[in-house]
Amino acid sequence: MHCVQDIQHNNIGMKEIGSIFPATNYPDTACQHEKVDSSFFYLTGETFSLCREALYVIAQKVCGKVAMVPSYTCDTVIQPLIQAGYSIIDYPINKNLTIDTVRAMHIYRKCHADIMVTHPYYGMDLADEENNMLEELHDKGCTIIVDLTQCLFSQHRKSFVDYYVGSTRKWFAIPDGAFAIGNKKLCNTPLTYNTPIIELQTAAMQLRDEYLHDGNAEKKTKSIKLSHEAEDLMNQTISPHAMSINSKAILANENIDKISKIRISNYRYLYEGLKDADCIELVTNDLNRLTTAPLYFPFYTKDMIHMQNILAKEHIYLRNIWTPKDNILTIAIDQRYDLDDMQRVIDCFTQKL
Repeated sequence: MHCVQDIQHNNIGMKEIGSIFPATNYPDTACQHEKVDSSFFYLTGETFSLCREALYVIAQKVCGKVAMVPSYTCDTVIQPLIQAGYSIIDYPINKNLTIDTVRAMHIYRKCHADIMVTHPYYGMDLADEENNMLEELHDKGCTIIVDLTQCLFSQHRKSFVDYYVGSTRKWFAIPDGAFAIGNKKLCNTPLTYNTPIIELQTAAMQLRDEYLHDGNAEKKTKSIKLSHEAEDLMNQTISPHAMSINSKAILANENIDKISKIRISNYRYLYEGLKDADCIELVTNDLNRLTTAPLYFPFYTKDMIHMQNILAKEHIYLRNIWTPKDNILTIAIDQRYDLDDMQRVIDCFTQKL
């Protein structure tokens, strides 16, 4: 995940949009206790430190040889499958971020994949045509994995999906967190904590919180450095770990309904404000496709680096989730921001670009 946020600023009065989450401290959070009472669906399944760990354990359980993954995905999905011994075959995604089901089925008939991973993209649950294809593949013996990282609060559940997974750490101010919900238990023995990564992430988030309060650019630089160190550790050999107690405790205090409404409201506001912008192309021209809260607001652009640099000067950090060749950037719309923040983004797009 690439984000231009290494440009330093001393103007503490301008709110950052799109930087990493600062630390969250809830009163009366019993982080020292092993059991955290929560009814959230992503804590009722099996929890992991990272989503790639869940994917790795699933891949080992399936014991297959070939995995199909969408052309729009990231290394964190591919890496665990390769480590588990799978050959990776891409299947095409349409420009509106739906599966090209005809071509995907043609690819499956040639490779007879053991696993198919799919993503509902940015608040858009899978359409009937996509679900019909996945059900057909499941009936042929293919294990279906739906990664909900971009649609975390989706309540859509299908009997033909073998596993739902997702990364919670990308949605909240937590150092780690992921889940897997499936028809078979993945881990039969207790997992240890991902201590080095948890410590680095926690320190980075605490420094970011301090920077946002005092404007000390050195703290931001250190925060970015620690985040990069954590990402480097995550990209090493994958082994399963338990989600940290602190992450679980923080999640147990979150108001999911409120967060969902904020994200959807911010998305819709950006949609209306940017749908006619000359410098970008939205991934869809149908707002009705938004069926659940999205991770980010995505759009296509032909000059990604220039756009990222211009917006970074305004403390707005645009993320490239996949690879530059995809020409997709995203805008943060999470619970830290309101409609005034979204208007500021719109103004920058219409006045600065």
